[in-house]
Amino acid sequence: MGNGPRVPPWQAQEWRERGVTLTAWVDASPKQRHGRWERRELWALSDPELNGCAGSTGTVGEAWPHLKQVCRVERRRTVKGRVQVEVSYAVTSLSPTVAGADRLLRILREHWHIENRVHWVRDVTFDEDRSQIRTALR
Repeated sequence: MGNGPRVPPWQAQEWRERGVTLTAWVDASPKQRHGRWERRELWALSDPELNGCAGSTGTVGEAWPHLKQVCRVERRRTVKGRVQVEVSYAVTSLSPTVAGADRLLRILREHWHIENRVHWVRDVTFDEDRSQIRTALR
């Protein structure tokens, strides 16, 4: 585990009492891939009190009953000396006991690996982007 989030002692005590967990994981050794250095970091927050009402605002107003963790993912790339930072968020029904930050980061990486492979086949192998065939929905 790399440099995880720092929580003030009073906050840590309050969270412990409420059953809140915060885990973090940083890729231990950033790797150079495709001519760029990459580093990934994921923070996963599980707050039973807040998770119970997430999604209950807006036009639908129904809570997300299976939400267990909210995640923040930071991807930092260095390409030709220029740093690019991308932050995204995710939600999951996996509890912290089933999937901590390290496992969630692996799951996200595997998901995008599969997603990118599928698109490669459709875009390049089947040349789908240039296809003029369309379907009409009536």
